[in-house]
Amino acid sequence: MTIQTCSTLVFRGPALLLAIGAGLVAGFGAVAQAQPIIVACGAPSPGQNFFYTIDPTTGVATQQAPTPGNAIFAALAASADGRYFAWQSGALFEINTTTWEATQLTIANGPTATGFDIIGSTGYVIPTAGDVRLYEVNLSDGTTTPVGVQGQLASDLADFYGASVAPFIIGLGSVEGQLYGVHTSSGRTNLLRIDPATGEGTPLGTPNNVPGSAGGGWTGFASMTGVDSNSDGTPDTLIGGVNFRNSARVGGVVRYNLAEGTFELLSTNSTLIFFGMASAPAQASSCNYDFNRDENVDLLDAQQMAQVFVGLLTPESNWLDGDLNGDENADLTDAQLLAAFVVSGQCGI
Repeated sequence: MTIQTCSTLVFRGPALLLAIGAGLVAGFGAVAQAQPIIVACGAPSPGQNFFYTIDPTTGVATQQAPTPGNAIFAALAASADGRYFAWQSGALFEINTTTWEATQLTIANGPTATGFDIIGSTGYVIPTAGDVRLYEVNLSDGTTTPVGVQGQLASDLADFYGASVAPFIIGLGSVEGQLYGVHTSSGRTNLLRIDPATGEGTPLGTPNNVPGSAGGGWTGFASMTGVDSNSDGTPDTLIGGVNFRNSARVGGVVRYNLAEGTFELLSTNSTLIFFGMASAPAQASSCNYDFNRDENVDLLDAQQMAQVFVGLLTPESNWLDGDLNGDENADLTDAQLLAAFVVSGQCGI
């Protein structure tokens, strides 16, 4: 009976797959790709530390759960596969964004840093004291390796300001493979672009232009993250937290202008301050699934997948295996899932 039903589905072609796909989209909210969110650690008042999620479009924060042990997770980062991590006192932790539990993955064998980011499979931190330069973090064992030469960032800042400046970079985020952080010390505050390959820093805009953004009076640039706003798998927008305006706790969420080194205010969150932010890029594993390799993902791929799975069509040697949902079984569920993604506009090249 199952084969007969499948055969009927195949012979009716794309129309029925379209209907099934539409039904899956309507019936299973998880099928549609989620909009990006920011995971943050913050405090609504001194001594009370919570995890938050932030809408990167509006800047509005929603409280989720107290941090384990009331810890301050200031250095947060997200990996390409959607996992969230924290760099805490020289050790690597993983944050479960369902239970909001934190699991220590490595011993504390690295520098203290309040900014952390991940590009590809490599983490990056910049210590807040001592040898203040970029370090790579091995995400398997937590070991760190300095990038570039000692004093690189201090030299870059001195060239920009025309004076000796001690680098102090609190948060880190990445956009299109480049790291960013706000340097603030000695009365000078600028957005800094950092090359992850060399550790060289390039201050953006004019000297000390960040505090005067969006009307001025801003301090407390403690958190930052890249956000995949167009859901293509690569962070393309730099979002940050700005905690104080004229000394008041305002929990500002801002979007940086990478050409000018300034920012625009998205929202304030009264009394909040943010310690760290991270945002995972869109997961592309269920999209761009060109089953028949014709450089176009459409309902034909779903139909031909179904025909192969019921034995009505022999797969070509260059066809993909069709296991979209990762259950190690390529079957009609995968064909229906692909149809659902195509119908919802979540799939296509």
